[in-house]
Amino acid sequence: MIQIVIFLQLVLLFAMLGATNYVKKKAKNLADKEDLKDLTLIVQKVKIGFQKVLATHRVQFEAEFRYYEDVWCVARALHKVL
Repeated sequence: MIQIVIFLQLVLLFAMLGATNYVKKKAKNLADKEDLKDLTLIVQKVKIGFQKVLATHRVQFEAEFRYYEDVWCVARALHKVL
């Protein structure tokens, strides 16, 4: 009878150790998922910031390009006249 009780206590002890390790691993995985979520949000914010800057620069460069195209056309026309 005592042997059965000792055996059951050992089984319970191993089950508790296994459950503790399982809970620790689950907690670590949850923390890793939260960290990845935070990092993903940071990356997305930086990406959006770069896209906004890129759009601004694109508009500026296109306006400058159109201006220089007009200047070039006027210069060519003036050169033909002279």
